[in-house]
Amino acid sequence: MRIISLIFVVACGLLCGCHKTIMELPSDLRGLYKGTYAVTNNYGTDKATTFEGPVTFAFGRDFTIAYLRTLGHKEPIGEDIDYLCIGEKPLLPPQGGGKYSILDGWIILTDTANRTADMDWLPIILTGYFEHSFDGKNLTMTQNNRTYGRFHKIVLVKEKFGETS
Repeated sequence: MRIISLIFVVACGLLCGCHKTIMELPSDLRGLYKGTYAVTNNYGTDKATTFEGPVTFAFGRDFTIAYLRTLGHKEPIGEDIDYLCIGEKPLLPPQGGGKYSILDGWIILTDTANRTADMDWLPIILTGYFEHSFDGKNLTMTQNNRTYGRFHKIVLVKEKFGETS
């Protein structure tokens, strides 16, 4: 009986010492970011080609709505939108938006934007798990999409937008 009790105490001690971090990013990812988006097709092969273009991201529902208003958007947006991505070149990246979350050091984008027929191809929609680095101003997100042979890299700088002193 003592051995079972000892095993139980040791197991409880080990389990209590282990935990997963739910949020690794600073709590204020919310804001407007501008930078570049690059996608490499056929990543890891001798046929790899990279395309790059300017991009704007808004994280946080309040920043997303405020930025859309600067673009002349007056209609309400869905409740499931708390990030927005707009590229300046067509489909580089595709315009999108939806929910984002942060889990175990990953930024997870879940694109919920409505699409037209020319945009119904999952491989170019920014969705899924992204590795990241963030220092409070500079945000870099990368994703190696092995399923479609694409590598996404997004390099952003947080802008002063809608801030009050």
